[in-house]
Amino acid sequence: MSTRIDRSAPWLASLALATAGLSASVGTASTPHLGFDLTSDGGQVVVTTVYPETPAELMGIAAGDVIVKVDHARATMDSLRRVFTRKRIGSDMHLTFARGNDVQDIDVRIIDKDDPDSWPAATQAVRDKVEQEFRKAMQAFVAAHGPVRVLGVEAVGDGDDRRISVRIANASEHFLEGCDLEVSLVDSAGQKIRGAEQEEPIAFHLTRDVPPANADGTRGIVALESTRPVLIGMATSAVVTIKNVRQMGTLSPATAEPQKVPVALPRQAK
Repeated sequence: MSTRIDRSAPWLASLALATAGLSASVGTASTPHLGFDLTSDGGQVVVTTVYPETPAELMGIAAGDVIVKVDHARATMDSLRRVFTRKRIGSDMHLTFARGNDVQDIDVRIIDKDDPDSWPAATQAVRDKVEQEFRKAMQAFVAAHGPVRVLGVEAVGDGDDRRISVRIANASEHFLEGCDLEVSLVDSAGQKIRGAEQEEPIAFHLTRDVPPANADGTRGIVALESTRPVLIGMATSAVVTIKNVRQMGTLSPATAEPQKVPVALPRQAK
């Protein structure tokens, strides 16, 4: 089983058109295909089965995902067929997928359905492309903001013991040996939220080595949780300041511009 891409929300990927009557044969020995089967359900184009060791599996596509658009136009079986017949094995097809409330746009890689032995190589090519694009984006981030990227802030726990967890990534190409974070919770009007005995800003300290992050999220990402209960109140976002970054045995106390991210609240049980 290949490792799947994870960008906090699942990355969505490829499409198999064969079982929906959307195959396109080329000669006698190859069939362009995008790695999963689909069906029409209540006017929606829905993924049913994902093929193993394909770019589709790598990118995290799952049964039940809905194809919303093809080439930025509303997706129907007819529109998919029209676009797909213009594609060749090894080319990409731009699709928009929905999974619950999450919507993702992506270029999907067409494989040869009749040659399963070629799927791992196609998947590796996509993995290399994603990793290259990911590293390029991280390098741009480091140049603008420094080596620590804030991925999100989440409220965890219940009642009087509610705390916040901050997820960060090492965006650089070197090990992150430690850093300090200062977090302020703010409401929709931009006003800071603070409990009677709560420090402001809330301090976090990373004291362990973190390797460079990779695109599939299997390394380089850590979560730090507040040591004391925190008043969440009507917080909608968090302002996170990174200080005292330690890399390659060197301390950099300079402060980059604060990063502002939404606060994810626990879903209420129904």
